[in-house]
Amino acid sequence: MMMVQSKVTQLSALSTTSLLSSAAPPNRLYSMELPAAPMDSSSSAAYNQTSSSPLKNVNIYWIFASSLAVWFLFVHSPPILIKRQVWKDLPFTSHLMGAYTIYFSCIINTVLTPSTRVGSFSHVWIGRIGMMAGLFSFVFGLYCAWWPWRSVKQALGFSIGITVGGVMQITTQMAGYRAIKKYQYLKTLGSAADSVELERAIKTHVYNMIGLFVAACGIPAALRLAGMFPTDLLVTLAMVGIISLLNVLIGPYGSSYFKS
Repeated sequence: MMMVQSKVTQLSALSTTSLLSSAAPPNRLYSMELPAAPMDSSSSAAYNQTSSSPLKNVNIYWIFASSLAVWFLFVHSPPILIKRQVWKDLPFTSHLMGAYTIYFSCIINTVLTPSTRVGSFSHVWIGRIGMMAGLFSFVFGLYCAWWPWRSVKQALGFSIGITVGGVMQITTQMAGYRAIKKYQYLKTLGSAADSVELERAIKTHVYNMIGLFVAACGIPAALRLAGMFPTDLLVTLAMVGIISLLNVLIGPYGSSYFKS
């Protein structure tokens, strides 16, 4: 266990650098700017068309991202957390509550989108819960990683890696939230709304929320998954490969919501 933790610690800074420097997906996350893509009303209509079944949103991207999340949250982590007796560490327990909530909210909301009958109501409320949980998780995670007087101290490399993931989480949350509020405002304008801006807003929201789910929330899982390999070389290759894959998947996964 200590050997695995050491490998993860040594590579956490490398992994986050790889994520930030790897080829960015065509959605240009973390801003209100979207790629030069056709801004036609058909893709927006495909996203907003109400369907009775959320199964239309179950695809290979969702299965992969959800499987990684379930493995990390409910298979890999519980034995470690129980052994560590995390309930005695209130700040870390608070961080975990927020992290579990936002990750699980992503799993649900990427299926129950507003274009599904159930999601037309639940998506907004689950999203609000996830947003608050994400902020909660980030604040306590920052405290656990950097507060110098904590009895349980993290290695510097691990703290840097986790913090970069947390910053990405907050950035995608805020960009996605701003985008959906802009979309809602433009919808109130009716026919006076700029169709290009309307399209841009909804796509920015979707791509950032997918980035939150796949990449930002996936960083801790990627760190632990890669750390399970037996040698430093394999751990390094796995780390770079997994995080690069998560980054690359954001573009096609986000685009899948706008196909009719």
